[in-house]
Amino acid sequence: MNLKFRILLFVFNLLFIKVFSQENIENSNLNYNQLFTYTTTLNGESDLLVNGNRYMQAFGMAHGSPFFETSNIKKSIVYVKGECFDNVDIKYDILLNQLVLLDYYKRQLVLNPQQVDSFSLGENVFVSIHIFDSLKVSSEIYFEKINNGKSKLLKSYKKKFIDNYSDSHPYGTFSKQTYQLFLQKENHLTKINSIKDLYSFFPQGKKEIGSFMKENQIQFKKATHDQLQLLMNFCNANFN
Repeated sequence: MNLKFRILLFVFNLLFIKVFSQENIENSNLNYNQLFTYTTTLNGESDLLVNGNRYMQAFGMAHGSPFFETSNIKKSIVYVKGECFDNVDIKYDILLNQLVLLDYYKRQLVLNPQQVDSFSLGENVFVSIHIFDSLKVSSEIYFEKINNGKSKLLKSYKKKFIDNYSDSHPYGTFSKQTYQLFLQKENHLTKINSIKDLYSFFPQGKKEIGSFMKENQIQFKKATHDQLQLLMNFCNANFN
């Protein structure tokens, strides 16, 4: 192949690329962000879902994990502004209270909490605080919903970073997973620390609730998700 032919071939390729680019991008006036949206749409991802900033794990070298249950990505269902997204790869950082999406390009993004309505992780269903119009809670954003009904029991999960350094854990460690119970009724959200707090919402049913718990072997502070759900369904059916 002589030099002249190579030059002609090079010029032809440049012209082809330019025409192709103009037809597919320039005529559509796509800037970088629009092009990203365009490509994610082609790849089956919606810009309504892929809408957050890059996720950066805090204390990344610490022992343990800041995530709910596991640091592994899980296939889940996420509702964003009323739209359902199925088979989405997410995990939930309960140290920073951030829902993390693994997108098509394997980037970890923090989903906008003002747009997320709810999501599931296995059998656990979480709702966002913003769906309760007038409720304001300082640090809680997502709650596990225990039951449906007029009075809802919610769980807020937490982990803390422990700055206790040792030879085995030179970068510190994460605490065990803990939770705080809340009762949501109308536009009020109240911490529930004991069975006495629950009784205060259903004073007329204190005796019956105690008997029901005894019959079903429910110890409030050690109760499982299913036991709490059973208890709240009883309270809603009889005392609301």
